[in-house]
Amino acid sequence: MIEQTLAAITPLMGMRPACRALGLAPATIYRRRRPPGRKDAPPRPAPARALSGLERAAVLTELHSERFLDSSPAEVYATLPDEGRYLCSERTMYRLLGREGEVRERRNLKLTRFRGHCNPYLFKEVSKKMGKVRGAYPKEFKEQIVALHRAGRTPAELAKEFEPTEESIRYWIKQADRDDGLRSDGLTTAEKEELVRLRRENRQLKIEREIL
Repeated sequence: MIEQTLAAITPLMGMRPACRALGLAPATIYRRRRPPGRKDAPPRPAPARALSGLERAAVLTELHSERFLDSSPAEVYATLPDEGRYLCSERTMYRLLGREGEVRERRNLKLTRFRGHCNPYLFKEVSKKMGKVRGAYPKEFKEQIVALHRAGRTPAELAKEFEPTEESIRYWIKQADRDDGLRSDGLTTAEKEELVRLRRENRQLKIEREIL
């Protein structure tokens, strides 16, 4: 109704006087008649601290290494600083793995249920039938491998008989020795978990301060 009235009186007195008479804003009328075209958002610039292609490749190489093949990004993030190395944040590790489609349950669920029996020999037979799949070994399975080593088996023998690599088994043995107080050249599992928790809290505090 208003548009029709405006169209009728505009030829008589002009657009602006007609708008004033009807209590309308000329800009509103012009926008209705000629709506602005939709503009695409400009591409988001890369952050100044973003990793380069070579740096991203280095992070993925470390995550895919035999040593960290069955470790979560949180474990990798807690371990590397102890060696004087820093590649990126834990969140960046997850983001890079997500681009590779690796942020998921890292082992076949059916095989994981067999591993829950904590029997390396049963696991060996199941692995032969189902094939290798990437992902984390259960804590109990690692403990059984360490127990076999302490009973006299070498890492090379265990790696040959079971699926884990010799390097992974040696790392489990070292970590178990640290947890049992037999080594003092690194953090225990409990200390690593506490370090991860503190770093997460520190990161959250930084975010909250930036918001405030």
